[in-house]
Amino acid sequence: ATYSAWGFRQFMVTDIAKDGMLSGPSVALYQKILAEYPIELIASGGVSSYAEVQTLRAIGCAGAIIGKALYEGWIDLHKLLESC
Repeated sequence: ATYSAWGFRQFMVTDIAKDGMLSGPSVALYQKILAEYPIELIASGGVSSYAEVQTLRAIGCAGAIIGKALYEGWIDLHKLLESC
């Protein structure tokens, strides 16, 4: 059986090599996963800018984890919500 047959549809994928590094997300990895699996992907690891959040959205990610970028002040949550 597949995950979708069990009712799973949303997955959080973290590139642990980039997690907390503010070095940019693994766009190619997420594109590969999205091309192969019909899932809602929440990207995690390395997100450091508004442009990166927009890129993740453009490739089809359902969401993004932006914890350290928020904590360090690289991204303002209110501005991000306004831009979405």
